[in-house]
Amino acid sequence: MRRFYQADILRAIAVIMVLMYHFWVVCGYQSTGVGALNDLIGLGGEIGVTVFFILSGFGITCSLYSAESRGQKTAFLPFIKKRLARIYPLYIISMVFALLIGTMDAYGPADTVKSLILHMFFVHNLFAGHHGTISGVLWTMGVIFQFYLLSIPAYKLMKKSPRIFLAASVIFTVLIKVMVFCFFIAADESASLKYFIYGRQIFTAFDNFAIGMFAAYTVLNGKLPKIKAVPAAGLFLAAAVVFLVWCIVITPMSQIYLNGIWGWCWHSVTALLAGAVFLALLLNDINADGIIFLPFKFISRYEYGIYLFHLLVANLLAEVSPTFGKLAENYGCFALVMLFVSVSIGWLAEKIADGR
Repeated sequence: MRRFYQADILRAIAVIMVLMYHFWVVCGYQSTGVGALNDLIGLGGEIGVTVFFILSGFGITCSLYSAESRGQKTAFLPFIKKRLARIYPLYIISMVFALLIGTMDAYGPADTVKSLILHMFFVHNLFAGHHGTISGVLWTMGVIFQFYLLSIPAYKLMKKSPRIFLAASVIFTVLIKVMVFCFFIAADESASLKYFIYGRQIFTAFDNFAIGMFAAYTVLNGKLPKIKAVPAAGLFLAAAVVFLVWCIVITPMSQIYLNGIWGWCWHSVTALLAGAVFLALLLNDINADGIIFLPFKFISRYEYGIYLFHLLVANLLAEVSPTFGKLAENYGCFALVMLFVSVSIGWLAEKIADGR
């Protein structure tokens, strides 16, 4: 099966956005002096994770479709074993690293053991008290692994009617979020945090994955129209502009995590718009050997390691290194240096995990 280099570009952009947001947090939310840029950086984590979920749905669908086209039956256990072989070694290494640098010093031994067990079985994201106790980024791995558990039946449902599957997934996701926010979360001082935690679980974010599945199935079945280069580039730019307007003009008008129509629907609308950008990008041919593409290709290749370690390393260096502590007083400089450091450590971590 051909490689979709457009997904590599989007994956690289997504991880960079997450990094820029987390470095911003480490630097104390310093203003860049440009309001729109502040808004975009502040949404970097939300946008990046949404794109990760979309690309997970896309990648899994490509994998299942490829196996099916070769006449192979996709059995559940071999499928899960393959996914675990890809994500588990580096996942465990990142947890060991987090524990060694003292991330959980504030927790007692019993809490530490419980959190480790929950993380090892990818269910830590379901518990507010253990959602980010080892590393602030690992909650996404719980959601993604839970999607893996559902992906084979979801794929079979999607094949019957992709458009109905997509529409039903969006409606289902929003309705589940309404039910969770209205009936299971008390309106107290911790409500906003719980809206974040329980608003980004597998069933309250399922449409993100479904959008990626729909995009993959559309492309793989030749449903994407053939458009000449100039109109295709124009469609991509138009979709990207609409997405940016949504993020930096419309989104700042309200909070994302609240019990209301905005809080129920924001992530679904964002995922649909990001999916439109991705489909428009897929209309365009990518020169994989072009020098402009090479950095995206490299970052995408080692995105998993970069993602798992960047926040741990940024926090550690800002806290224990006087040089990096001083550097953190200037967000722009800190972000650029830490981007290089994070990519390097992500590359090294993946090499170690692969045994090379």
